[in-house]
Amino acid sequence: MIPNKVSDYLIWHYGDEWSYIPSHGERESHDSVECRNMNYEEFRKEYMPGIDTFKLRKDAVFRKIYYMATAKRSHRLVRKRQELMGEHIKEELEKQICESKVSLNELLEHRDFHKLNHIFKEYYQVQLSPDFIGREDFVHIYSFYHPYLIGVEDEIFQAAMYTLFYTERVSKAYRMLRVREAEKELLPEQKQLLDDIVLFREAACHYEFREMDMAEELIDRLLEKYPEHPSFLKFKVRFLTEQAKQDKKTAKAREFLEYCLGLFPKDGYFHKYEGDLLWIEGQCRDALEIYAEVRENTNNGIIWLELDKFLQEYKLPAMQTCQSLVENGEAKEGAALAGLWKKLLPGDMEIMGYGSLAGVMAALNETAVCRELEDLKGLIEEYKQDSSYSTESREAKILYTAMVKGRERLGFSAKAAESYAELLFADKTEDLEKLETKVRKLCSDSKEDGEYCLILGEILLKEGLTIQAFSFFLKGRKTASEYVAQELDRIILQDLKEGSQRASAYAARGDASEFLDSWLGKYGTLEEIRDLINTINR
Repeated sequence: MIPNKVSDYLIWHYGDEWSYIPSHGERESHDSVECRNMNYEEFRKEYMPGIDTFKLRKDAVFRKIYYMATAKRSHRLVRKRQELMGEHIKEELEKQICESKVSLNELLEHRDFHKLNHIFKEYYQVQLSPDFIGREDFVHIYSFYHPYLIGVEDEIFQAAMYTLFYTERVSKAYRMLRVREAEKELLPEQKQLLDDIVLFREAACHYEFREMDMAEELIDRLLEKYPEHPSFLKFKVRFLTEQAKQDKKTAKAREFLEYCLGLFPKDGYFHKYEGDLLWIEGQCRDALEIYAEVRENTNNGIIWLELDKFLQEYKLPAMQTCQSLVENGEAKEGAALAGLWKKLLPGDMEIMGYGSLAGVMAALNETAVCRELEDLKGLIEEYKQDSSYSTESREAKILYTAMVKGRERLGFSAKAAESYAELLFADKTEDLEKLETKVRKLCSDSKEDGEYCLILGEILLKEGLTIQAFSFFLKGRKTASEYVAQELDRIILQDLKEGSQRASAYAARGDASEFLDSWLGKYGTLEEIRDLINTINR
């Protein structure tokens, strides 16, 4: 069920800062089911018959009786705890203010919110916690209707509210003012601040319903009073940028944006609109550089979504340019372009695939190519876990191409490189069997069959045929190129290391002879194993 006024709903539950993504430890998880072919009423009709409503109601009644019986004592204890904690926090806050060399009013006049936040840090942590002012959920609902306000002086309270207001924690200031209002009459300045927060929310509501003129008029009124308020400035710059897109004239928007960046030079929100203005002016590469920085300098989810939506339109042409650069021998430039787009659309598998293609072609030596291919194998495995995974997708095709090109740089023939790439995407039994048949034929047709022995052995390992796989690994060592020989040696040494650890575990519990026979049997006699290790170590 989606509310009609989405913005109002989000503000109600998550505050005016709902679009900012919290740090990882503060996030709330949500599970949802999306049914595109039915509405919630039809869905409800299907699941309700399977729910024992009588049992649920009975359980609810007993829980309610229990909570009501213990409520008074529990609430008294909670209030006492709040009072004790509140007294401690009040004393600590007053001590912090006394130790400060500058008064709260002077700090407010100079907009030194870094210092103010430091002074009020512990006060905010306690006073704004659900245990003190509650939340509209089951656990903290009592505190929501019976909040506890730490009894600080009016001057201190006002400074704390203005600090919240100017540091984009408007909803917290609103909640605190409402709690204060319920206890006693607000001071005129506090009443005015509360009214202006309501006005800001009204502007957000008008904006959601595309009533732009009314929203902008309210924001202009607020900016007259608070010319340095970041939330109001962000609202205004959005209007001016939209106007610049329509008129193709950026002077007015740029002048206002320069003023904003003078106040908040590191805020990625404003830099996003700087990029928009550059794009309107035709300076697309510069705009992309700025968009890449925006990702790192704002946690505003709406800005991220807007960038995602905007950049998706230009992603494919950019990646085609990247591939052209690689094909024309300018792999370094292609890698730089792909690297930029990785910052612009982080986590996009297609872009990472093109980045890998450019990376393997730009690598200066065999070691660098191997490193790129290891990363690429990880990307392929990651992509295969995706619900949208398909071997026919653009993502799969570019990952496949990158792997083929990388293997060719290591000396694989074109057919061997393609077979190896196919192996990484093959997991179903029928696909593995088909690929095995193909590689066996290539192996029998080829005189230099070391690379095919490696691939065939990897296929048989995937199929669980370990003894047959190692027979090909050992055979391939005799005719393999330097790189393939290293790969085969790595596989053999890894198997010997893991097998010896397991043999030690078996021996500690009893007789390990049966395991040793099955494990070492694929290598032949002990003399052959000794010769093999000596050969590898040379």
